[in-house]
Amino acid sequence: MAAELDFSPPEIPEPTFLENVLRYGLFFGAIFQLICVLAIILPVSKSHKTGHGRRSLEEWNGWASAIDFLQAKRTSHIQDFI
Repeated sequence: MAAELDFSPPEIPEPTFLENVLRYGLFFGAIFQLICVLAIILPVSKSHKTGHGRRSLEEWNGWASAIDFLQAKRTSHIQDFI
């Protein structure tokens, strides 16, 4: 009985092209996700303060008053309709 046992390694087929694409795609996807999570967690240096994309308080108040005006105008049209 001991002579019948086969201890040779099993034959593993070579991965196909699609299996390789899937494996490396998942690998690069995982790296991309880690980079995205690290970008959220790690602080960004604020050495250059150009002010680009930042609004002052006066600009935000101007937007708020414009929104209030439009909402009041909309409600007045609705009341005219009723």
